[in-house]
Amino acid sequence: AEAFVILGTAEVWAQALAEDAGQVVAARMRAAAEMSAREDQHETAAALLAMAVENEPVSETLAAIVTKECVECEHEASLQQRRALEAVADLLQNGRALEQPWPRTLRALVIAGGSDKAGRGVTAALKQPAEFASGTPFDEDSTPMARKGSAILHAAFLGDEH
Repeated sequence: AEAFVILGTAEVWAQALAEDAGQVVAARMRAAAEMSAREDQHETAAALLAMAVENEPVSETLAAIVTKECVECEHEASLQQRRALEAVADLLQNGRALEQPWPRTLRALVIAGGSDKAGRGVTAALKQPAEFASGTPFDEDSTPMARKGSAILHAAFLGDEH
């Protein structure tokens, strides 16, 4: 688990950024984020996705959505918080946010974004139910193995509409 925490720090990626283009490193960060999320290291995955956004910015449309939602809920996001909310938008935009292992990483990104309301707003603006930015019931109490293998929990998370 400690190796995953280290993987989510900027210092680990400094050499790669010195040698390769930001887009190339961002792709590696996203791959490392997926590996981290699959190992139930969602905070590390969230940090990696936010760093990926820093190195390969989201579209102007997604950035505008984040700005609008932060203004509407009066959230003065720091640069790091903004990157996390942009990563929320990016993850939702590419359609993978609801597939395992991403739901808990999405929640970790919302927490890193500093505002549940802004996270729900970004989610709703991308035409996803705002609840997707909220945690699932009993997440903190269930074991990683139980969450990974529970079709019932996954179905409950998606709700009746899906």
